[in-house]
Amino acid sequence: MFPIALIPALLGFAFISRFLNVFSFYEALDRLPVTSVSLLCNLTSIVSIIFAHFYVGEPIEGFHLVGGGLILGGTILL
Repeated sequence: MFPIALIPALLGFAFISRFLNVFSFYEALDRLPVTSVSLLCNLTSIVSIIFAHFYVGEPIEGFHLVGGGLILGGTILL
C-alpha cells in the first residue's frame, strides 16, 4: 500500500529526475557538437556511482572502479 502523503514527493522526483534530465540533454545538443555530448554521456555512469556513494551511502566496490576505469579509458580513446 503506497502512502498518499508520498505522492507529491514521487511527482517531484519524477519531474526532477526525468524532465530536467531530458530537457538538459536536448538543450546541450542544441548548443554543443554531438561528438562532445556523446563523449560526456558516457561519464554519467561514473557520476551516478559517486552520487550514490555520497548521497545514499552505497559502497564503491572493486568492480565499480574497474568499470569506471574502462569507461574513462574508452572515452579517452575516442
